[in-house]
Amino acid sequence: MANTIFCTNCGAQLTYTISSCTCGYSMSTSEKNEIYGKLQTVDNFQFIDSSQGKLIAERFNQLEEYKLDRTYFRGSSAKKAYERKSHFIQKSLIPNVNSYAKTISEAEKILAIDKVEVYGKIVNITDFVLKEFFGPLAVKDNNLQCFIEFSDFGKYELSETIVQSNLDFSDIKTTNFGSIGNNIMSSVGRTLENGSFKELSKKDHWSESDIKTVKAEVGIAIAAEAINGALKMMEENSQVINDVRVADEKLNDKLSQISNVFNSLTIEEKELAKQKRLFDTAGVTLDSCFEKNLKPIMEELKKDAVYIKYSKERKQYDLKQEKIKIDNEVNSTSVDVSFWSCVLFSARYNYKRLFKKRLKKVEKLEEYVSINSTLKEGFYSTLLELQSYHKLETEKFIEFEKINRRELKRLPVIANNQNVVRGFVPVLKTVRTNLNQ
Repeated sequence: MANTIFCTNCGAQLTYTISSCTCGYSMSTSEKNEIYGKLQTVDNFQFIDSSQGKLIAERFNQLEEYKLDRTYFRGSSAKKAYERKSHFIQKSLIPNVNSYAKTISEAEKILAIDKVEVYGKIVNITDFVLKEFFGPLAVKDNNLQCFIEFSDFGKYELSETIVQSNLDFSDIKTTNFGSIGNNIMSSVGRTLENGSFKELSKKDHWSESDIKTVKAEVGIAIAAEAINGALKMMEENSQVINDVRVADEKLNDKLSQISNVFNSLTIEEKELAKQKRLFDTAGVTLDSCFEKNLKPIMEELKKDAVYIKYSKERKQYDLKQEKIKIDNEVNSTSVDVSFWSCVLFSARYNYKRLFKKRLKKVEKLEEYVSINSTLKEGFYSTLLELQSYHKLETEKFIEFEKINRRELKRLPVIANNQNVVRGFVPVLKTVRTNLNQ
């Protein structure tokens, strides 16, 4: 990758010596140097200290020095040789393997955050295009299916990364989204915060890789137990030489397990380093192309008085649409219903009580109360009341969008930049293709 850069207009890979891209854009020398410098930083970054793995490999080679002799004439000599070997394993091998495993686990967490950053950027970009620039109701009319697909891709991969890596909200709320901005929480929504992100991917079971299964094995701990148990046995048994042979055979079996763990960790180290470069490159590509193409448009739009007024007025409609989404989720959630409560209390009281019970079940009660408080609204008393609310507020939102979009579409920042915004599709395609390698 020494001579490779990418086009800041479409994201396509370019050779450094070539200035013109197939998309028609010509990169200046300073622009090429800037991209080259960023990619060199990515390539030269040492993600994991490889000296740890090398040290452990040396420790395994040293085991030859502790190999038991074929013949012993004295039990004390056999026991002493075994003790030397076991001491080396416990003090010089096992701690290093444990430390290496911890390093790999920490690297996995860092990489997971990197993935969240990249997928979050994709969600932010598509959110801007679909919701702000073209408008939520204009998606089909403007043939923006590609952006919808990238939005779904970003949300799916984002949710899968969070679940598989066991991240929580505290891990991702400080994530750095670079020049694209840190409005990921409003883009992906409260979905991340309340833990319902599994719904995005519609995945009930999250399979673990073989390496995680290997690391979950207690081979290293078992090896330590085998050593201690064998030494205790020798203290209580007179057939020391024979016992040493039996213990050593068991110990070698455990060493084989530790070796398998180590080999798996070295494989994962290489894969993590490769993935780190991949996602760092994707982040640089998105940031650079966003800064050149979309950021000026976004900043100009956010300064426009018409858009500012529209954005402020739309907040209540967005909240109501969020409330409707939660309503639909709650309505499809079943809870236990008490016979006596149905007999003793009114239908309106029971509807409210069971609605709150469903909200608790889907972990949305606090969020729902907050939305109601902001909107100065309360809980529904009947299903009919809920349905009427949905119909009325959806119609109001559609009307609000139609009226405002007529004016927004005439703004120079929107009218004159539609091709530029649509032209970001190749960048997203390139990033997705590279990430799926």
